[in-house]
Amino acid sequence: MHRYWLGLWMVLLLLCTFGCATTNSSNADLNPAGCNTSLRTQADVTVPAKISILPIKVEIREYNAGGTTEEVPEWSKEGKEIVKKCVLNHCQSNLEVEIVSLTDLSEENKAVLDQYRALYETVAANQLYIKRFPAWNHISDRVMTLGEGMAPLKKQLGTDAILFVSGYDLQSSTGRKAAFALYAVLTGGGSLPMGHSVLHTGVVELDSGDIIWSHTNISTSANLNNDEDVNAMVRSSFTDFPSAAENNRQQ
Repeated sequence: MHRYWLGLWMVLLLLCTFGCATTNSSNADLNPAGCNTSLRTQADVTVPAKISILPIKVEIREYNAGGTTEEVPEWSKEGKEIVKKCVLNHCQSNLEVEIVSLTDLSEENKAVLDQYRALYETVAANQLYIKRFPAWNHISDRVMTLGEGMAPLKKQLGTDAILFVSGYDLQSSTGRKAAFALYAVLTGGGSLPMGHSVLHTGVVELDSGDIIWSHTNISTSANLNNDEDVNAMVRSSFTDFPSAAENNRQQ
């Protein structure tokens, strides 16, 4: 899974380091002490009528007292199921689109989608970096795309677009929490990094391969294996998802 997350994780690290104070979300209360970044790559984006959710990737790691991290497979599995449930429930209840299940995929299509997931993570990381840092303003309005090679999947899968969802969570161990308390006493209020969670969502139109919308939600207080936390992050993430009403205004 690290090959999917390497590029995006480096950009998120930069965001945490150089400032997440700017947010495009009006629901900052759903994302306490974190960062919301929504990207609409086209002002006149047309909302797909049908969207399929690609199998969700979630990785939860424990942050030990010594500063090392280790994935906890049970937590990752639990987090994946919670994120999947919350995203699906929200999309079915709140988005003006039809959710098409990806069932009975051929091995060939599975391989193709895995390749496009890896490509998406790379492009999305670049997109997030470009949009957040002033030095890249001269190209910030360019549409990010995975290319037209995805077009044949539209007919094969019976859907117009793919929703990519990835989650990464770093949770402090009991030992690290104890070290944090001791460090605060010894330094008169000093602090140690205690972890954070990231939920990234993005929609790619199959005809063009364009990333028509994406959202990155970073929180220093939420956990991806907690139903309430994930529900809040999902609601916040989809706040500015384009609606079918925008399609009508453009016609």
